[in-house]
Amino acid sequence: MAVKADETLTLETEQSRWFLDRMRYADTHYEPTPERKPDMQAVLEKIEVRRRKRQN
Repeated sequence: MAVKADETLTLETEQSRWFLDRMRYADTHYEPTPERKPDMQAVLEKIEVRRRKRQN
């Protein structure tokens, strides 16, 4: 089944709009608590480990 370019674009735009709406809702309705915030140092280390694995 062929999808026209404009139909694909419309679907992507709707998904992006949905995602942005959810993010906007989260920003205004949820107060981040310290235990829910990710430990940025740990996140950066994970990313670095994944990068090394990919290079090997």
